[in-house]
Amino acid sequence: MTDDKMDLLGRLSDPALDPVFAEASRIGVESAWFGHVPFAHWLVAACHPRLLVELGTHNGASYAAFCDAVLASGLPTRAAAIDTWQGDAQAGFYSDNVYEDLKAFHDPRYGAFSTLIRARFDDALGGFGDGSIDLLHIDGEHSYAAVRHDFETWKPKLSDRAVVLFHDSQVRQAGYGVGQLWAELRLTYPGFEFLHASGLGVLGVGSRIPGPVAALLGETRPDAIDSIRGRFAALGARWQREAEIRVLGPQLENALRIARDTERAAAETSTHLNTALNELGKVLDDLKRERQILLDSTIWRAMAPFRGLAERLPLASRQGFRRLMGWGAWLSAPKRVPAIETPDPPCVPAIRDVARPLPAADKPVRHRMIFVSGEPDIPGHVYRVERYADSFAVAGASVSWMRLDEAAPRLGEIAAADIVVIWRAASSPAVADLVAAVRAAGALLVFDDLMFRPDLARVDIIDAIRTQNLAEAEVASFYRRVQQVLVQADACFTSTSELAVHAQRYEPLTYVLPNGFDAETLHTSRLAVRRRRLMASTDGDGVLRIGYAAGTRTHQKDFAAASGAVARVLTERPGCRLVLFRGKDGSERMFDPEEFPAFTGLENQIEWRDLVALEDLPNEMARFDINIAPLELNNPFVEAKSELKYFEAALVEIPTIASPTGPLRRAIRDGETGRLARTEAEWYAALTSLLDDPLGRARLAHAAYLDALWRFGPERRAEAARSVLHQLDGGPDGARAFELECRRAAMPRPTRQLIPEATTMFETDRLGRAEVSVIIPLYNYANYVTEALDSVRRQSLEMLDLIVIDDCSTDGSLAMALDWARQHASRFNRLLVLRNHENSGLAA
Repeated sequence: MTDDKMDLLGRLSDPALDPVFAEASRIGVESAWFGHVPFAHWLVAACHPRLLVELGTHNGASYAAFCDAVLASGLPTRAAAIDTWQGDAQAGFYSDNVYEDLKAFHDPRYGAFSTLIRARFDDALGGFGDGSIDLLHIDGEHSYAAVRHDFETWKPKLSDRAVVLFHDSQVRQAGYGVGQLWAELRLTYPGFEFLHASGLGVLGVGSRIPGPVAALLGETRPDAIDSIRGRFAALGARWQREAEIRVLGPQLENALRIARDTERAAAETSTHLNTALNELGKVLDDLKRERQILLDSTIWRAMAPFRGLAERLPLASRQGFRRLMGWGAWLSAPKRVPAIETPDPPCVPAIRDVARPLPAADKPVRHRMIFVSGEPDIPGHVYRVERYADSFAVAGASVSWMRLDEAAPRLGEIAAADIVVIWRAASSPAVADLVAAVRAAGALLVFDDLMFRPDLARVDIIDAIRTQNLAEAEVASFYRRVQQVLVQADACFTSTSELAVHAQRYEPLTYVLPNGFDAETLHTSRLAVRRRRLMASTDGDGVLRIGYAAGTRTHQKDFAAASGAVARVLTERPGCRLVLFRGKDGSERMFDPEEFPAFTGLENQIEWRDLVALEDLPNEMARFDINIAPLELNNPFVEAKSELKYFEAALVEIPTIASPTGPLRRAIRDGETGRLARTEAEWYAALTSLLDDPLGRARLAHAAYLDALWRFGPERRAEAARSVLHQLDGGPDGARAFELECRRAAMPRPTRQLIPEATTMFETDRLGRAEVSVIIPLYNYANYVTEALDSVRRQSLEMLDLIVIDDCSTDGSLAMALDWARQHASRFNRLLVLRNHENSGLAA
C-alpha cells in the first residue's frame, strides 16, 4: 500500500474525528439546534473548557450536546445551564413540563458535573467568578438589545481562553438582532460563522484561545471556509432529520391509526352512526349560529401536534402543509361540530383545535377580496379597511368592503370571494354565519385586529379601562370573543411586528401590513404645508406650539412619559403652548391635564382645539411646531401601537419626539428623522433643542417627510399587498415574494437627504390642485429663459404649477426669471423660483 493511501486511511481512522461522528442523545424534542450538534461535540473536545455555561436552554438539545462531549472526552469540566424555563415573546411561552422533562433526562446523565439553574440570566451572575468561563453559549431572547446586554453583562466572567457562541446569527426577521451584534463584534474579535440551522457565530474573546479553535477562527481561505461549513452542515442535517422523524413519526402514525379506526368503526356501525348524526343535527339546529367547521374534531385533535410544524417551514411551504393536514382524502366528508368555549389561554387555547382547512391546492386563484368591518365609524377603519382595500385593488385584486351589520343579506357575495378579511369583530351570531359562508366556499379567512389577548385586559396595562370607566371583566370578555374569531382564521394581518408576535401564538400565518396614508391624505397634508408657509410669511403669531394629537381619552398614562418635561418647558417659556383636543361642544376633553400636578398654573398656556375628522387632521397638525408621541414603555399593549403619529406629522413636515417603543424606534432615526426620548431629561433636552433651532426643526421634519413617503405611502402599501397575495397563493411566486420582503427588510434606509437644499427666491400659491407641474432648470440661459417661460405661460391648461430652479447661474438668468415671475404670477396656481445651494444639482 502506498504512503498516500496509508495517509488517507490514517486520516479516516484518526480518533480526532470521533467527536463529529458521536451520537446525539437528546433526540425526541423540538429544536432548531440539532444542525450544530456535531460542531458542539468537536468544540468541547478541542477547547477542553474548565467551565461551560449556556444562557437559554429550553428543551436542552444544545446543552445535551455539550455535556455528551464532556463525557465522551472524559474532561473534568463543570457545566451550568441557565434559563427560567418559562419562554419569551419570540420563542413562545410554555409550561413547567419542559423543565421537568429536561431535568429527568439531565440529572441521571450529567448530574455529577452539571447543574440546571432556574433563574434569569442577570440573577445568576453572582454565582460565577470573574474570569472563570471558558465556553459561553448565548441563546436567550434574540432582540439586539437583549443579546448585547447578555454579552456585556457576562463578559467579565469570561476567561483568557473564552469562546462565545451566538445562535440564530442568520435570522433576519423582525425582532431578531443577533446578526447585527455579530457583525459589530467581528470588528473587534476573531470569529467563524456557520450559516446553516439559523446560523451559529463562534467568537474568540480570550487572548489564549486553544490551538485548534484559534486556527478555525483565523481561517481566511474561502475554499477552506466553505468546506468546513459544508461538512458540518451535512453532518448536522442528519441529526436535524432524525429529530424531526423521532418527534413527528409516532404522532403521524397515531393520527393515521385513529383516522383508520374511525373510518372502520363508522363503516361497521352505520346504523348507530346515522342515529347519532340525526341527534347531532338536532343539536346543531339549536346552535346553527355557532361557528361551522369541516373536520371531525376528534381526528383534528389527534393531528394538533403537527400544526405547529407549519410555522417552522419556509413560508411558501406552509400553505401546502396546512392543506395536507386539512384535506386528506379520508377526511373529505364534512361534519359540523359546535364551537368550543374556552377560558383565557395560559399558552395555547383549546379552541384552536377546531379545524380550519385552507382551500384545495388546485383551486384557481381569482383574488376576489372582501373586507368586513366591525367598527366602520372610527379612524381605525380608515387605516385597516379602506386604505388596505385600495392597496389590494392596486395590487390586482377585485376588492370591496362592507359593514358587519350588512353581512347577513350579502352572504352570497361573501361566498364568492377567495379572501375575506374580518376587522374588529367579536364572536357573534352574525360572525358565525359569515365564517360558515367562508368555510363552505373554501375561501381564506383573514383576521385583523389588536384586541385579542384577554390576559392583557387589566387596568395596569390598558389605561383606557380606567379612563373610560370600564370593567376589566367586561373588556376581557370582549377580547375573548375577538380571540375566538382570530383562532378560526387562516391568516392574520397586523400593523406592527410586536402585534404579530402576539397573533402567532394562535397559529395563523401572520403578515405585517403597517398603517399608512393614501394619496388624498398626502395632497391635504402638502396643501397644509403650503398654507402654513404662506401664513408664516405674513401674519405668524410668534407662538411655538407643542402638539399632542390624542384622539381619544385613553392616553393619560402614555403622556406621563413627557409630562414633566413639557410642563418645565411651558414654565420657562411663556411664548410656548401645549395644543390639546376636545369635543366640538367643548364638553369632553381628549386629555385631562389636571391629572398632572406639574400643569397647575399653566392653564393659560394650553391651547384647546376642537376634534376634527381624520381627513382634516393634517390641517390641525400643520399648526404644530413640534409633535410629541409619548408612550408607556415596557407595556405589551402599548408596544404594539403603530407609527401613525410619526408619519402623519411627517407629511405636514412637523418633527416628532417619541418614546422609543419598538415600532417608533424602527421608524425614527434619532437626530435624523425625529427624536427619541426615554427619560424626563431626554424629553426636556429634545424639546428645548428643537424649540431653539427652527432650521434644525425644518431639516428634521423634511427628512421625516421623505422617509414617510416611501415607508408608509400608497405605493409601498400596494407592494406589500401584492407580496401578501403571492405568499398566500404559495408556489414559486410566493417564495420569491417572501424572499423579496426579507431582502427589503434587510436593506439600509437612506441616511442622507436625496434632494439638496435651496433658497426660495419667489413664491406665490393660490392653494389649488394642479394636474401638472412644470420644472425649468436654469444655468446661464439668459438668452433663452424668457422664451422658455413664456411657452409655459401660453399652455391651455388652466391649473398649472411652475417651478424654476437656478443652479447658481453666473449671468443674468436668475434676475430675468424673477422679473418674469413677478409679472406673470397670477397666471399660475403656484409659482416658485428656487436657488440651489452650491450648485449641488437640485434641478437634476
